[in-house]
Amino acid sequence: NHLYCSPNKLFEYVVAGLPVVTGDLPFFKMMHDKYGFITTADMDSAEALGKTVKDLLSSPERLNALKAKSNEAAK
Repeated sequence: NHLYCSPNKLFEYVVAGLPVVTGDLPFFKMMHDKYGFITTADMDSAEALGKTVKDLLSSPERLNALKAKSNEAAK
């Protein structure tokens, strides 16, 4: 169920213009390759997830680029 999911929340985040941090699952990889608004993290490690979020929040340029890609994907 989780491996090939297409969660409705993802589309709500996109419409809201939010970048998304997810695990490296096939559907999310496809969305990243097509639209580029997804950042993947090791969801089995709290430290790795925290580092990914911290790195994203400490880079306004990258965060703004992901938000722009999210807005573009919403169209």
